[in-house]
Amino acid sequence: MSWKAVFFALILISSVSVIPLAFSQMPPVTIFQSPKKQIEQGVQYYNVKCNVGLVLMKKLSDNSPACVKPDTSQKLVERHWGATVNPNTFPYNTLENSTTGTMNITNTKFSANYTITNAQILGIRADVQSLSTIVTIHTNSDGNLIITIPTALIIDPRIANPNDQPLVLGDGMEINFKELKKTSTYQTLSIPFTDGITEIEIIGTNLT
Repeated sequence: MSWKAVFFALILISSVSVIPLAFSQMPPVTIFQSPKKQIEQGVQYYNVKCNVGLVLMKKLSDNSPACVKPDTSQKLVERHWGATVNPNTFPYNTLENSTTGTMNITNTKFSANYTITNAQILGIRADVQSLSTIVTIHTNSDGNLIITIPTALIIDPRIANPNDQPLVLGDGMEINFKELKKTSTYQTLSIPFTDGITEIEIIGTNLT
C-alpha cells in the first residue's frame, strides 16, 4: 500500500470518529406546541413557551398569547395590538398593568391613541401657543407611555422640511424617549417615566 493510500485512510478514519462526537455535543432543540395548544392544556398565557427566535406577546384585548419574531413584536406594540411578556418577572412585569385607549386632546379637535403601563392617564391637553402637548398621569410605579399624536401638535405647519424631533419633559426634567413611527400626519413616541411623575410634556418644533 502506498503512503498516499495510508494518508487518505487515516483522514477518513479520523473524520468518521469526529463527526459523531461533534453531533453528540450539540444540545437538543425543543419544539414547543402552538400557544393555542398550550392554553388548551391548561398553561397560563404568561407561561407559554415559544420556539427559539420568537418572542412571547399577549393580545391586549383578551390576553391571548402569541409567539412572533422580534421585529413583528415591535410592530404589534406600535399598533397597540399587544405587549411583550416576560415570564421571568411575572407578576411584577410592568406590561401586566398596561392600559390602551384613545383620549380627546383638550383645546383641539384631535385625539391621541396610547398604551400606558403602571399608570393612569388623567387627561391630555394642548398648549397651542407653545406647541406642546401635556399628558397628566397618576403612576403606580416606573412605567412607559406609547402615544400617537397628530403631527400638527408637534411640528409648526409653516416649517417646510421639519427634521427636529420633539423634546419631552417629565415634571420639568428632560426624558430620553424613542420615536417609533413618523408620518406626515402623526408621530408615535415611546416615553419611559419614573414613579411619582404627574405631567409628561411633549414640546414640538415651533417657528418663531
